[in-house]
Amino acid sequence: NVSNYKIEITEYMTHNKRSFYDSYGNYFDWVEIHNSSNEDYLLEGIYITDNQSNLEKYLIPKVTIKAYEYIIIYFAGKDTNYKEGIYANFALSDDD
Repeated sequence: NVSNYKIEITEYMTHNKRSFYDSYGNYFDWVEIHNSSNEDYLLEGIYITDNQSNLEKYLIPKVTIKAYEYIIIYFAGKDTNYKEGIYANFALSDDD
């Protein structure tokens, strides 16, 4: 249960054109999630979306956020198969 932990979106960026890129040199929009508790937390069965009509748009793959650590989800807008990070299969729009 997420409510027992301190899991929160701490930062996000839309219109990323030059300030933050992944190790492949891609400038995707992104969101940073932080575990501010002293216990590891397994993200499992959690969705992320930019559309209130489609709350199950992207299932975040099973991943553990270590205590006090961060993960970044890139909004790649395509099915990517990079071996690092989490790359959602949708991109953010100008309204997001």
